[in-house]
Amino acid sequence: MKTLRGLAFRLFKSNKFIVFSSIVSIAISTMLVLSMVLFSFNAQDTLKSQLKQTYGEMDLSVGFDMDQGEILTSTLVEEIHQDKMVDKVSKVSIAHLNLNKLNTSVYTVGVENDYLAKSRYHFSKPLNSRSVAMNKSLAKALNIKIGDKVLIENRTYTLAETVKDLSATGVAPDMLILNQKNVKGYIQAKEKSSAEATYLLMKAHKNESALKLADRIKSYSKDLRIDIAEQDAGVQNNLQSLHTFIVVLSALVLIITSLILISNFELLLYKMRNQLAIMRSIGARLNRLARLSHFKAPL
Repeated sequence: MKTLRGLAFRLFKSNKFIVFSSIVSIAISTMLVLSMVLFSFNAQDTLKSQLKQTYGEMDLSVGFDMDQGEILTSTLVEEIHQDKMVDKVSKVSIAHLNLNKLNTSVYTVGVENDYLAKSRYHFSKPLNSRSVAMNKSLAKALNIKIGDKVLIENRTYTLAETVKDLSATGVAPDMLILNQKNVKGYIQAKEKSSAEATYLLMKAHKNESALKLADRIKSYSKDLRIDIAEQDAGVQNNLQSLHTFIVVLSALVLIITSLILISNFELLLYKMRNQLAIMRSIGARLNRLARLSHFKAPL
């Protein structure tokens, strides 16, 4: 005499291949889904790392478009800096200064010596009024090394550091990095402008979101252009494509696994049709099979 549980075990033993293939299918599908989820997390971490490599520690960059005819005045910069949601502001001035040795204008960035500027432009040495940093390919073209002198706008600067070429970030391949006050002075003299900076790098307080800070900054001037690092179009598109790929692939894995299990279950029921027919013939009901205490196994 056998219990229903004992009968079930005997039925499984007599159909080892079906049971084994079902268990293997479930295990493989589970591992595949978990692997894809882990892959998705790793890919997101990689994209975030690339984002940080491109934009550094900043949350926002704030400024006016060149064709707007507006400038960041010292008053506006001070108002933004004093905002309670702002943790750090770093001024950046952009110009094209003449490099005497090449007799050509070179893309020049004027920065302050803070962590926002250093992480954004990847320099580490502090820049004073007489020092300059440049990308390695430009230093190689000039055949100069750290400590050598270079003439920029007929003024002598000492090369303090060389940085990696930043062409991958969308910045001009050849680049000079000077102290922000120096570049601001060149801009104000050449353009007869009172611009305090070309744009600002900003860091929000720890508990403040970049989106909320962007809305807040917009209230100072509706014409301000605000770029949010975490909303970089390329990164967002890559993340969206990755999520779509993971979801579609996971769905396909689950569908295929479900079809295998259904096929195995149908095959098992087909092989058990005689036993089920006997159980039904002696009056077993579906809702009472679980209560069946004794049964002569017809195997």
